[in-house]
Amino acid sequence: MESLVEKNIKDIISKYNKFFLSKKNVFAIGLGQKFIKNINTHELCLKIFVEKKEPSNVLLEKDLIPKNFLGIKLDVMELGEINYFFNSYDNDTANNNLAFSPEFLSRIRPIQSGCSISQYKKKTWGTLGAIVFGNKYNTPYILSNYHVMGGSDKQTSVAPILQPAAVFDGVNNFNIIATVTRSIPLEPISSNLANFVDCAIAKILPYVKYTKNIFNIGEILGTSIPKLNNKIKKVGARTGYTEGKILAINVISNSTINGNKYYYKDQILVSRMSDSGDSGSVYVNSYNKAIGLGFGGAKNGTFLNPIDLVLNVLKVHF
Repeated sequence: MESLVEKNIKDIISKYNKFFLSKKNVFAIGLGQKFIKNINTHELCLKIFVEKKEPSNVLLEKDLIPKNFLGIKLDVMELGEINYFFNSYDNDTANNNLAFSPEFLSRIRPIQSGCSISQYKKKTWGTLGAIVFGNKYNTPYILSNYHVMGGSDKQTSVAPILQPAAVFDGVNNFNIIATVTRSIPLEPISSNLANFVDCAIAKILPYVKYTKNIFNIGEILGTSIPKLNNKIKKVGARTGYTEGKILAINVISNSTINGNKYYYKDQILVSRMSDSGDSGSVYVNSYNKAIGLGFGGAKNGTFLNPIDLVLNVLKVHF
């Protein structure tokens, strides 16, 4: 049962997000815990996420962020510039602070979570997040992001998916593992519609063998609601196995990603544990229950779609 403070913070996020998102450098707000000198006080607060912190004396009055709002404490966190975590061979945006894990870039059979995938002949690539199954006929699919398997802002169906990704010598008909079956296109901010998920599934071809086992993790054992400060883990094609914590929930962002503007609601923010090429990774808690599908992030954090929303809209299960 949520506390009164938690309820009040969620109400502020719902009713006053435009007030905060209109301020300079602010691109997201959410429910989190207050940090003082990098120490978590575990006190619930309204988190304000900025690309870059600036001294108050250089900001206009309208851009100043109060210490309290309607009786709720605020905590400003610098994240850096947000980007999708898919990789272009010609434009590597990797953060050198995270280890590069090349073993997931090559051809892997049976296919499994964490290996590199791409559309046929596309230079951009991401991660096979999980093996999922249709709710109606239990048909096996691979799960990843729309921007990895579906395209940019225009829906692509029946597109062949390669493993390994095209840039890793994957352009070969023998490396086609699936065809895109269902995808949820992203809505630009000009549409005045919110995005809740960035996801797609592709039907695994009959001759392609797969395993539900995830390297160093095991099988996904259902789903769970994200809880602040919980430990989480993932396997991505770029950085392999990494661990982190949940920093914020109920996140609303007004983000410019790769030159396009999008409005996202009800997202999850976790510590930085992914990099370019890790888009589409599934994040699980200590009990191997999935909590989110990673789609992008910044220098100090990674953004996830809530996994239950993803599974419901795609009509699949683990």
